[in-house]
Order: sequence, then C-alpha cells, then structure tokens
Amino acid sequence: MCWTRSARRVLGLVLLCAILLPGAVAAQSGTRYIVQPGDSLRSIAETYRVSVSSIVQANGLTDPDFIWSGQALIIPGAPERSVEAGAAESGLAAADQLGQALFLLGPLAEGTALPDGLPVRAHARLALPGGTGYIASGPADAVDRLAAAGVPVRLLDADTAGKVYYFLDAAAGDARGLAETIGAAVLYAGGRELLVGLPAGDERRLLDEAAAGVGPERRAVALALLPATALVAAEQPLPERRSIPAESVDPMVAGLLPLVTQSALSQRIGELSGVYPAPVGTGSVSFYSRYTWGGQIRSVEQYLYEFYASRGLTPRYATWTYGSYSGRNVVMDIRGSLHPERIWLIGGHFDSNSNLPYSSAPGADDNASGTAATLVIADLLRGYQFADTIRFIHFGAEEQGMWGSRSYAANLRALGAQVMGYIDLDMFGWDSNGDRVVELHSGTGTYSNYLAAAFISANTRYLQGLNVELKGSSASRFSDHSSFWDYGYPAFLGIENFYDDMIPRDRNPYYHSTGDIFGRVNLDYVARFTRAALATIAEEAGIYSGAPPSASPTATSTATFTPTATPTSTPTRTPTPTRTPTPTRTPTPDGSPTATATPSATPTAAATLPPACVDKVSNGGFEVTGSWTFPTTASTAGYTTAQAHSAARAAQFGLPPAAQALKTEAGPERYLLGGLAPLGASYSSGYQKIYVPAAADSVALSFWYKPGSQAADGDFQRVLLLEPSTYAVIATLMRVRENNTAWQEKVFDLRPYRGRYVVIYFEVYNDNITGTDRAWMYLDDVQVLACSGAGRDGGSLLDPSAWLPALMH
Repeated sequence: MCWTRSARRVLGLVLLCAILLPGAVAAQSGTRYIVQPGDSLRSIAETYRVSVSSIVQANGLTDPDFIWSGQALIIPGAPERSVEAGAAESGLAAADQLGQALFLLGPLAEGTALPDGLPVRAHARLALPGGTGYIASGPADAVDRLAAAGVPVRLLDADTAGKVYYFLDAAAGDARGLAETIGAAVLYAGGRELLVGLPAGDERRLLDEAAAGVGPERRAVALALLPATALVAAEQPLPERRSIPAESVDPMVAGLLPLVTQSALSQRIGELSGVYPAPVGTGSVSFYSRYTWGGQIRSVEQYLYEFYASRGLTPRYATWTYGSYSGRNVVMDIRGSLHPERIWLIGGHFDSNSNLPYSSAPGADDNASGTAATLVIADLLRGYQFADTIRFIHFGAEEQGMWGSRSYAANLRALGAQVMGYIDLDMFGWDSNGDRVVELHSGTGTYSNYLAAAFISANTRYLQGLNVELKGSSASRFSDHSSFWDYGYPAFLGIENFYDDMIPRDRNPYYHSTGDIFGRVNLDYVARFTRAALATIAEEAGIYSGAPPSASPTATSTATFTPTATPTSTPTRTPTPTRTPTPTRTPTPDGSPTATATPSATPTAAATLPPACVDKVSNGGFEVTGSWTFPTTASTAGYTTAQAHSAARAAQFGLPPAAQALKTEAGPERYLLGGLAPLGASYSSGYQKIYVPAAADSVALSFWYKPGSQAADGDFQRVLLLEPSTYAVIATLMRVRENNTAWQEKVFDLRPYRGRYVVIYFEVYNDNITGTDRAWMYLDDVQVLACSGAGRDGGSLLDPSAWLPALMH
C-alpha cells in the first residue's frame, strides 16, 4: 500500500512546523505522538500517565493551552508504542489507530463525565439503559483500572489490530443477517445500533453487502464508521444567541416562505432522481444512480457545483479522503457581514443507495429531498444579508458511514472554526398517512437542543403545520449530523417519521431500494419542512436589511425545547407577511439553471469562502464598531461612511484633503512600534490580533484599499505583521505611496506564520499634517482565510493561486 495524500499532507505540515515554528519538537527520548482533533495536553498526559508540565518542558511549548491537530509531541518517559501491521504502509501512525483493545464503558448517570486519568480514549457516545455509555479503546489491561475507578466496563475485543468497526442500524433491514453474511462479530447490540468488527480486508465487502441488503426483502442497511480519533468530550460553547420573541414573525422571512414552492422542489428532486435531465457542463445527464462508487457520482458533484455557479455564486469542492477512497463535498457560503467567523451550516448528503446501487439508485426521498431543499433555500437567500455566515453543504459518501462529513468536520475542528450549528436535512419526502410528523434527532447536547428548539419555534410561528417529535437519548447516529456531534459541534437531524418512539413510525417501505422514486415523494410535506428549515437558518444567522445589526447579540433565544418527544399542533392557516422584501438579486426558485463550468464574477460583500475555511478576522468589513484598535494620534484612524468597497462602511487612515488634524501636537508623537514621529508628523494606524492555524493548508490575508496621495515624498501607506507582545515587526507586507481613484485588492500568503499569533497592522504616515500635501487610505473587506482541503477543481490548497483568483472576482 502507498501513503495516502492526507497522510503526506499531515507529515508535510509536521515537518514544516518543526522547521519554522518556535516550540517545535526537539530530538528527545520518549514516545512520538501526533495530536488528534479534540486532544488537549491534559487528555494526552492522562493517556500516557505523565504530567502536563513534563510534556510542556519536553517540547518547549510556550502556551500549554495551545496545541494543534497534526502537531508532533514527545511524551517523555512513556513506553514506546508499537505500530500495528500495515499501519506504516497506509500512512497512519500509531496515534491514528485504535488502542490495543476495545471496551464498552458505562452506563454513567446523565451529566456524569468519564473520570480523569483513565488509560483509554472514547470514540463514540451511546445511549444505554440507565445513562450514557462510550465505546473506547486502550491497553488490554485497562479493565482493572477502569473498574477500580468505578466505571462499569466490558471488554468487546481484546485485539483491534488490522480491524475496522462499524455501527449497523438495527432498525433498517436485517442488520444481524448482514453481520452473519460477512462473518463480522457483533460486539454490542443496543436498541438503535449494532457494533460489528471485521478484518480491514473485508471492509469493502461489508459496504457492498450493506448496499445490496440481505434477507428476503433485500433491504439495504445503514451504517456508521467507528472513528479512530478521540471523541470531543463536550459541545463547543457558543456565544449568546439572538433573541427571537416567542410570538414574533420576521416580515422578510415571512415574505420568503411562499417562494418555497412545490414546483421549485419538484424540479430539483426530479433532476437528482433521473426523472428530468440534469444540466451538467454543456449538456445534460439523466441520473440513474448517485451511488458513491457508481459511474455518475462525479457528474452529480458537478451538477451541484454548477447550480450555484449559474446563480452567480462561488461554490467550492472540498475533497474528502478515507483510506484509498476519496470524493468531493460541495460547499457554498453566504458570508456574514457582522460575524463572518460564526458559521451556520445547512444541507445533507447527495449520494444514494439501493439494492442495485450501480444500476438503479434514484434516492428521490433519500436524499434528493434534502438536497433539493438545500438548493432551493440557497437560491432564495442569496440576495439577502446576514450577520453570520450561512454555509450550504452537500456531503458525499454518507451511505458508506459518513465519510464525507467526518472528514469535513475534522478539518473544521483542526482549523478552530466557530461552527454555530449544523441542520442536517436527510430524507423528508415520505408521509403516507398525512400526519406531517417529522423527527428531530438532537441528542443530549445542550446547544444541539437549542438549535432544534429554534426549528420547532419557527415551525410554530410561521404556521407550517409539522408535528415535531424531538429525540434526545433515543437519537440516531446514522446521518451526517453525528460527525459534528463527535467533533463537539451542535447539530440535529431532520427526517421523516422513521423510527418507533412516542409516535409509531411511518417509514418509507422503499427506503434504500430501487423503488425510492420521484412519484412517491409527498411534495407538500417537503415544502413545509423546507420552509421551516429556511426560517430557522435565516433567523439564527441574523437576516437583516439596511444597516447591520448591533455588534453584540442580545439575550439567549426565548425558544424552548422539551427533552421528551412532543408533537406540536397542526395549524392550518397560511401566514400573511406584513411586508415583502426586495432582494438585491431576484430569486428564481422555479427556473432551471443554465449550466456553466465557471462561476460568474459577481462583486458582492458576501464573498463566499472556500471549503473547510475560516475567516480569522473579526469585523473585517468595518460595519460595526469593535474588534479593531485605532491608537489615538493627531490623525487617528477610524470608521467612515464616506467611502466603502462594499456595504455601508470602511476604515479611513491618514488625512484626506478636507480632513482636519484632531489636535495640535504638544510634542513628537510616539507610535505603536515604539518610534517617534517628528513634530508635525503623524501615524494613523489600526490593528487586530489573530491566530494563524497550524493545521491550515493555505492561509491568505486579503483586503481592498483605495489609496490617496498628493505627492508628498515622505508619506506612505503600509501593512505590517507584528509580534503580539512586543509589537516588533515580523514582516513588511506592503509599503507604498499610491494615489488611485478605484478600489484595488492585495493578497498575501501567511503560510510561513502558521501556528502563531500575529498582529495585522495597517498604517498611513504623514510627514506634515499641517500642510496641503497629504496621504490617506480607505480600507475594507479584510480577511485572513485559513483553509484545509481541496480547491474548486479538487486540487490542493497549498498554493493559494489555485483558488484565490476565483474568490476575488
């Protein structure tokens, strides 16, 4: 076997960090450990039974609270760990593997965390009778230590070498029959899932047999990979959420909901399931299967990409890898104007499955319904402004165990992305009895339940008439939302009445079969679900018109949730909006896109981000007051409405011709970098401290500026990178004296500064503020994009030139 691309990338990052970064690992004795997503120094120290301080000292770490995924650490005094057979050939270090043995821990009482100092890593959380359980791995002799710590423990497999483990959906088909067919050992059987283990060489057979199905009905079985990475212990804490009064109706949202039509959804579902030819490239394709290993999967990816491109948007491909397999997720952002770093995700998987997956897997319900809903919502929201970023996402390989979403969520965690929540839209096209019951699988996470409560509230306030059954401890893991749970991000799954619980199930009898066709989709049901999802994401991301909202969100939303299954009432009224908004671009929900392989260049403040990217700059559009520091000088920089590249405001540096100095200087002016300006000269500056993620494949600073100068020889405009503690100059990125009547853009590669904090510093210097020859600069749309994954055409992001030109219009 050869090294995988992802493994080579991680190795390259580790080597680069070892060369460039302070605190890189020196040559010392001890075990070499590669930091995994979700790790902390404390958890690593507990695993190896060493102190945190010894790891800090051995690795020369300057900040014990900061480590990054992919970083190599020396664990002093720990015994050498063996590499399992085949690990070197696959490019996976020992730290990427499960421990020697596999255990079931628990049940622990709800709200009780695993005790500190356990010699195991948890990989999955389970709902057990009487509390919470965990699938964990560690040394084979850990049973006694776990028992001594008061943790109920059962050994599941004494030797994990050369094996893979999958959860099988116990309620979908003959899961036990599937395990018996391939000779997999059933290690755990719960109400919702079975855990099976099998040799890695039999993994593809498991996936093929799960698709084909077993038993007389040959119904496919859903499955989920047990990841080798450590489970993130708790949800990422969120900032305060926007207050949405329990009875309020936003007129913009209300005006959008009637535009979610059955005909718009019908067109998209029909194209995805093969009823209508789908525009792809310069022609069309009739999709007979969206199976991950089928012959049309690349065309499906291209169809999704080109849908957004045909609307003047900028979609991206985000490559996922698992072992020797790879594919592409499709991503498109509406960038937030106030807090672009806050990301709300909505979407679902686009691949399909059936008992004949290579020749016929139309997947009209599963999951053309959720994919179509995502496209229609994006089409309607693209002309509106939001405080936070909305990310529309389509995952591949969900049917193989959430491969696409797991890779993507891991990248977001490694980049430190602030994911506010993910709404997983996965099959809601079947409602045979017309009761409009939907299930929200929010699990036990506090913020996941807040997000589900927002959906329930939107359904009620906007009168969509869905009867919602909320699933907490009985929530399913068999969709992409579970990938976000495992990496500590809030998420919930929205699905039709699929499982038995408080309400008897109304499961699609054609699930995972060739019979999941367009003609069996309940379009009224799909439309109601889509409208509730649109209202939820629009309100949570902060839809607005006119000036941006306040920089500080108000108190926590008043929407509430009930931890038990509670169906809502079924209103029959249709909302009457008080006002219909006029978007900046007219939505075309019923139109068929004109395919084009290249996105149209559309200047807009809401430039979309590449896949698995985060913007590390806060308030880069200067639309609110905050995040930037403008030192007080005789020509203090600040916010302005006189000029703007986008939206309403920008930052102004220096003194335009009509401007006056703020004060008469009493003496020479000392500026941030410690120097003195001669009497009469003045520095006009602004800066912000950011962190450049070590795990990013590409990091780029970009900004738009409009410089002005009246030929004063001693004046200049410049951009620097500074040390956060001393403000010493790390790099001079730009030093010019320019005069330009048009906005222009600069882009700088920040990869050499990965893994450290820096200050981005903008400045204009005037050598005589009392004279008539002056220099000034307007600044807007400042971004530091840190990206991980593949570019628009599946290529590497190591070179920003692969994706920046398309981003910059």
